[in-house]
Amino acid sequence: MSATPPSTAADATPARATSDAARGRQATLLAVVGVVAALVRALYLHQLRGSLPLQVLISDARSYDAWGWRIASGDWLGGETFYQAPLYPYFLGVVYALAGHDPWVARIVQAVLGATSCVLLACAGRRFFSLGTGVVAGLVLALYPPAIFFDGLIQKAGLELWLMTLVLALLGEFLARRRWSWLWAAGVALGALLLSRENARLLYLVVLPWLWLYFSDVSPRRRAAWIAAFSAGVVLVLAPVALRNRHVGGELVLTTAQLGPNFYIGNRTGASGLYEPLRPLRGDPMHEREDATALAADALGYAPSPGEVSDYWLGRTLAEIARAPLSWLRLMGWKWLLTWNAHEIADSEGMVVYAEQSPLLHVLDLLLGFGVLCPLAALGVWATRRDWRRLALLYGLLLVGALSIALFFVFARYRLSLVPLVVLFAAAGVRALAAPLLGRRTDTTLALDVAPGLALALVAALVVNYPLLERRDDQLSYFNLATALIDAGREADAVAPLERAIALQPDFAAAHLNLGRAFLAQHRLDDAAQSFAQAAKDDPEMAMARFDLAVVRLAQKRDAEAEQELTAALALDPQIAKAHLLLARRMMASGGRVAAATAHLQAAARLEPLDAEIHRDLAIAYLTQGDAPAAVAELRETVRLAPDANGAAIRLAWLLATSDDATLRDGPQAVQLAEPVVRALGAEDPVLLDTLAAAYAEVGRFGEAITIAQRAGANAQRMGNPVLADKIAARAAGYAAGIPYREAPRATAR
Repeated sequence: MSATPPSTAADATPARATSDAARGRQATLLAVVGVVAALVRALYLHQLRGSLPLQVLISDARSYDAWGWRIASGDWLGGETFYQAPLYPYFLGVVYALAGHDPWVARIVQAVLGATSCVLLACAGRRFFSLGTGVVAGLVLALYPPAIFFDGLIQKAGLELWLMTLVLALLGEFLARRRWSWLWAAGVALGALLLSRENARLLYLVVLPWLWLYFSDVSPRRRAAWIAAFSAGVVLVLAPVALRNRHVGGELVLTTAQLGPNFYIGNRTGASGLYEPLRPLRGDPMHEREDATALAADALGYAPSPGEVSDYWLGRTLAEIARAPLSWLRLMGWKWLLTWNAHEIADSEGMVVYAEQSPLLHVLDLLLGFGVLCPLAALGVWATRRDWRRLALLYGLLLVGALSIALFFVFARYRLSLVPLVVLFAAAGVRALAAPLLGRRTDTTLALDVAPGLALALVAALVVNYPLLERRDDQLSYFNLATALIDAGREADAVAPLERAIALQPDFAAAHLNLGRAFLAQHRLDDAAQSFAQAAKDDPEMAMARFDLAVVRLAQKRDAEAEQELTAALALDPQIAKAHLLLARRMMASGGRVAAATAHLQAAARLEPLDAEIHRDLAIAYLTQGDAPAAVAELRETVRLAPDANGAAIRLAWLLATSDDATLRDGPQAVQLAEPVVRALGAEDPVLLDTLAAAYAEVGRFGEAITIAQRAGANAQRMGNPVLADKIAARAAGYAAGIPYREAPRATAR
């Protein structure tokens, strides 16, 4: 006799069939989300293929690419405490190690991750809301323009979006199944997110109270075990990085040493809420660590460790906040509004440049921006208010995540990690609006129930779409693209984006400066001069505009004007070594100002001690003044820094062979210097041959000295220089008598 009642057994098969059908329907809908997201991203990359923005790497992208390739080439450990978040470069390192150094492959991998993010968000929506809301959320993220845009950049924002959706999906599974393994995996995912976005550590503080308070029906011991499992996942990821920092840097830094400088940038007195480099015009990632460390060292009076650098900037910021707390609160309010504003504040790359190349991105940007999501999310918050306990985690993550951005400075890519949370509520808002169309609500209370939500959505639309910034920053995107093109030696291609930047902001001095440099590289001197002059007009404090204008004037043979511009440039910035060098050359060429020229060359050498060209010119200045010992020292430094500097080598050889100061003469080294130059440049130049002959004579090789001197004299005569020929003949006569040549140092400046 069966233990199961017949009716129950009969009903089991249909129930299982219904469950299987539901799972099949869910899988189909999730697959649709993934396919739509993948197709959209594939079409976007196809439209960008071969376009100008993808032909160069811009600012952060260039830094990440270089770091990733170093890792792929074997530098997996590195040699310094991490200053920038390391996860994305290591992600690139793995991609490059497997597929070679090809950023295009990285973009494809990121597009796949982006499509996966949409499926993960749909899974999270299914658990926190419903299957329908989850599917809508996945489709919205699939079509959300900034998500598509960042998936195509060599930037970490797309990876962060994937990690955030993974955290949400795993927490959603834990909510539904209450298995510690899901929670542990969520901790691992959050730990990985912390290695890309440090301010995400505040999200950890949201999950802990949620685990303790929401699951009050579970014993305290079990809840404590859950918290331990989640924390263990986070620690599992962070501990190796902290130990690595201790190993290579000598101090225990949890992730990076960038917290203090970033906090200062976002909260210092006079901060704008946007990124501003510690030193003007030094926003490239290559300079961030260097500038933060150098400025901290100047203030502290010693060379600080990476942790001490971060502590210095953090302490300085807190001191400034303490002096003016109300001003800081106003700044925080401003940054809070910027965080929620519809405008996508560009970092080094903005969507406008890419939307020009992709009709798909252009259309989606018009239809589905952050200014559309937020009002829908406000409606969704209202429509799901009765489930507030279940959704409390999402409220906390959204608000604390926004606060973590406002605590520093605001960028579109920083906000992207918040977008999945906004999209979930926006999807709930879409479902609320669609309820009558779907036949879910037709009663007369619908209008009363939705009306307050619509009013809330209207208020949100007005607030987030209010133009807080005076003008968009699209010109910066064109400027950064052009700068990357100039750095790549593609000045002709840089002209068009620079002209676009100037059209958007006519007084953009830096754009005029770079446009002048692009023209100068193409030898369009008049156009270059006009651009440099405009840059100097737009920013009278821009010393480099005056310097570059001087370079053009020198090329145009307008030397007097060039000297005026060099003098003006140095008055604005005495640290321009090249300006000292060019001004010194102008003074030497015009005659009578050798002492002043020497002072400028000495200043240039202090600023650029590794510049062989400066040391060579300084040697010539010393020779002109008859200071042979100083000239020899500078020529030695020139040859040391530039072993292929044949002119300096032959001049030094002449001094070492012929100086009337016995303490300076060094015949063997003179021979060692002169012989390779003669071999390299040929045996026809009478000056080179004359120098080698003098060197041979100094070491007592008079027979060779006579032979070479005779050839040098003949060549000088044949080349129409009888004066030099006569001098060489006189020296050859001395060699025949066994007498090396000697001359006073002033005469050596030949």
